[in-house]
Amino acid sequence: FVLSNLNPKEVQTLIRAMESITFNAGQVVIKQGDVGDYLYVVKEGYVKFFIDDKEVGGIDSNDRTKQGPGTVVGELALLYDCPRAATVITDTECLFYRVSQDTFRRIQASFVLLEDNETRTLIKNTRLFENLPPKIIKELSKYLFQKTFLKNEYLVKKGDTMDELYFIKNGRIEVKDLVIGEKQYANITFNPGESFGERSVVLNERAPGDAVALTNGIVWVLTRERFYHCLNGLDLYQMIQHSVDR
Repeated sequence: FVLSNLNPKEVQTLIRAMESITFNAGQVVIKQGDVGDYLYVVKEGYVKFFIDDKEVGGIDSNDRTKQGPGTVVGELALLYDCPRAATVITDTECLFYRVSQDTFRRIQASFVLLEDNETRTLIKNTRLFENLPPKIIKELSKYLFQKTFLKNEYLVKKGDTMDELYFIKNGRIEVKDLVIGEKQYANITFNPGESFGERSVVLNERAPGDAVALTNGIVWVLTRERFYHCLNGLDLYQMIQHSVDR
């Protein structure tokens, strides 16, 4: 489950950090009860799993594909200093790719730092937030989370209650059929680094148009609740009016 939460760039970085290692048939790869320090991915060969010396999987298992190439062993070792839950022994000669806990944590820390800088830049470049002090921008960035979207997907439908602000990480989104007050506006395309939804959240308005993905992509999302929590005490109406006037 650890690897499934990595984005493609993180996966590629992790792959480049891996080293290859070969085990002969019958060798212990990890031992139940030992503290984990490596994650292993089976490249070639098959392995068996034992819990309390009882075999729970292997080359003759009905679910054989999970015991051969592509099998991931020891994921929890990357996150926690916890004892191994099972013993893994090679059933045939095996070639593994492996990465250490220390290496994984360094990679993870570097991406967290990059994302933190990225989210602060996105917030700072938004008209609504451009004059906020760094302390508040830092606070806002802590509450952003990512959502992926697919081409032609509706992120927002006209008339929806707007409970989220969106900052585009990559991809393009078009807001169409846009009506504010009595005035109809032309469609607007939002690109990476831009944001939408601020006005509706601040003024408690429903979505003035449909937000449709023109491509696949990712947005950073800030909920209304976190927005008001971080900006408590500020004149939000004046902020939104200033951004609109510009």
